[in-house]
Amino acid sequence: MRMNDVVILQWNMGVYRKKRISKKSAAAVYTLKNAQDEVRLTDLLSNLITEHQPALIALQEAPEAAVRPLLSAAGYSLAVGSSNIITAWKNTVWSALVSTPIKYYRALGLELQLLTRTQKTYKVLVCNVHLSSRLHGGDENPVHDLETMADELKLYRMTNAAAEEIILGDFNLEPHQAELQKRTVLHGNRSLSFVAEQEAKRPSHDRYRTLYNPAWRLYGAEIAPHGSHYFSGSKKGGPWFVLDQAFFSSGLVSGPAKVQMITTVTCASTKATIPLLSKKVSQPDRKTGSDHLPIVWTITPKL
Repeated sequence: MRMNDVVILQWNMGVYRKKRISKKSAAAVYTLKNAQDEVRLTDLLSNLITEHQPALIALQEAPEAAVRPLLSAAGYSLAVGSSNIITAWKNTVWSALVSTPIKYYRALGLELQLLTRTQKTYKVLVCNVHLSSRLHGGDENPVHDLETMADELKLYRMTNAAAEEIILGDFNLEPHQAELQKRTVLHGNRSLSFVAEQEAKRPSHDRYRTLYNPAWRLYGAEIAPHGSHYFSGSKKGGPWFVLDQAFFSSGLVSGPAKVQMITTVTCASTKATIPLLSKKVSQPDRKTGSDHLPIVWTITPKL
């Protein structure tokens, strides 16, 4: 890791289960699976932080009561949104400006100030999202969630022309799907040079913006894992899905992001290796981790 790199840890911890209120209703509540899962996954998060030293952490389905003291003790400030979303930032790297400029309940938006080692500062909108899922059937619609969140992003851009953006989390959509590439929605693109060209042409206060999505690099692996989430029962394709992604405005990154899907974690106390993939089919192992693999993004801000 270079001196000016910013490491970002993203993880859907999978601590909660969805339970319908009744068979006749689509309404549902989210409850903790069990206390053992909460303790195990919080310990795993602690080891991930020790191993990767992230400056920014974006969690979904996270148990606030267990995670809050862990993050505070490790030198992070944090904000908690609805739908069990937690964003944490290292106090030596970021400072908070204004909270929650994005009001949609499926996203936690924060204005943070990035403090680089060269004393350059960036005003950054960090938006941690967890959109609804159609993989397991039902009436939920991640596209509606995405469009609603994107409408708020557009309003923010019209009054915050100088702000950079990091939009990350569990989208329950994949990079190749049209909704994540449409100009009127999130306009993600795998080419950083193309994104930079579009940004250079973008008028000040324009509500539309092209964003760099390095999650495309998670496609094409010759051996498993072939995505961040595995579900063999889906009628939408699969069994592997690249649902966990990060989008960056080009003014924040000086070169292609490094992307690491985490398949093992080193225990800080014993130095033992904790596998996050099952041995039989190399899918995320819920006995050791979550049904989503953690992802570490590393960006180098422009000096």
